[in-house]
Amino acid sequence: MDFVEGVAAARRTRERAQQLSKIGSGSPHRWLYKACRLYLGTVVVVGDMAAVGATSLIRGALVDLFSITAIKYCIAALFGAILYSEKFVYLIQAHYWQDLECQSNDSTCTKILFVADPQIQGDLAVPPPLNYLFNWDSDRYLSLTFASVISHFRPDVLVYLGDLMDEGSISTTHQFYKYVKRLSDIFDVHYPVAQVWIPGDNDIGGENEAIKYDKIELFNAAFNQPDIVKFRNISFYKVNAITLQYPELPEDEDNNFKMVVSHYPLMIRRAFTKKLNNLIHPNIYFCAHDHESKYTIQTKAFGINYVHPTPFYEDKVLEIFFDNDDYYEVYVPTCSYRMGTSNIGYGAGILDNNNQRMRYTVFWSPGRFPYLFFYLGMLVFLIMGLQVHPHPGAQEAVQLILNFEMKLECVKRKRRVGGHAKAAPAKLERLLVEAGCVAKKCALMQGMV
Repeated sequence: MDFVEGVAAARRTRERAQQLSKIGSGSPHRWLYKACRLYLGTVVVVGDMAAVGATSLIRGALVDLFSITAIKYCIAALFGAILYSEKFVYLIQAHYWQDLECQSNDSTCTKILFVADPQIQGDLAVPPPLNYLFNWDSDRYLSLTFASVISHFRPDVLVYLGDLMDEGSISTTHQFYKYVKRLSDIFDVHYPVAQVWIPGDNDIGGENEAIKYDKIELFNAAFNQPDIVKFRNISFYKVNAITLQYPELPEDEDNNFKMVVSHYPLMIRRAFTKKLNNLIHPNIYFCAHDHESKYTIQTKAFGINYVHPTPFYEDKVLEIFFDNDDYYEVYVPTCSYRMGTSNIGYGAGILDNNNQRMRYTVFWSPGRFPYLFFYLGMLVFLIMGLQVHPHPGAQEAVQLILNFEMKLECVKRKRRVGGHAKAAPAKLERLLVEAGCVAKKCALMQGMV
């Protein structure tokens, strides 16, 4: 066989080995073993240059095997991370929440859950097809965290404090109702519960844009309920601080506990809030909009000095008693990870002792961006070719191949001078047997057998 034919034979064996590696049938050590035998079999029919090329191909096959091992470990790590970040993290987070429970002998106890600023993403923020992925992930996050809170707390009343949609004020009628449908799917409760819905500026306009009165009509049509929602002996007064509107007091005013709920904070709007105090005489205020957890205390005399809010980020319970001369306004944090803050959660309160006391806390949600960045990093890692550290057995396996190369060189030197004469058959046969042992030992080092 001349040199040209030998090179062609070497090329065919290379292609066959590549096919074996792509098929991946059986355990990986088998195709490596076959590839080594095919490469080293070339020595019998090809000259010296082909022999050197064959051993180089063996090293390439080993590198392929190490890469496959790295891929397996990366896939296993990625699968474990996905399982944790998409399921178990929500179960684990609940163990850090406060246990707010009604006393067994208190029939007046009411559990209230406050949902603030979910701002589900619309169709315009991100161009398709990425918007479908972003919307799916944020909706799924809200759904999982909400379901976890519902299972842990099981509230009697749900209060949605506005900014339900991100693009409600600029949406078409069709888009608006599509967003409403998504909200109903996200905040789904499988038992009877009272609900209170408040519009925010992202729903009807009003901040850095004109108030959209057509969106107010759409909101009222979609969330059709009175301005005063009553549950047991509690009255929820829905105040719209965007339009400066408040409910008209009923003629037969009762002695219910009065809770004013608004999207915008009210204490900072001194004149408007003083008017509310004189007309409604509320017991407490709840608001959102700032995406922060805090509260402010103001005397019922309502002097001219504004008291700045106190941050409330610790995992503790705030006790509020209603037999004093103070007004509390509680700011509920956002429940969406898209609002530029890592402090995400749901406000939860229990009214007990015949509505003379409220215990309030925040059920904090796990962050989302760290896991999204992890997914992005893994994707970049895979795209860049899995630059991982070699297997512990890689160095020894390569050394075996180098030793085999040296033996091939010895056979080459002992050949007769001139042409491409074959070496002694016995020596070549021993080398081929040793080639099979080398291949199998390399595979054993990878833990494949």
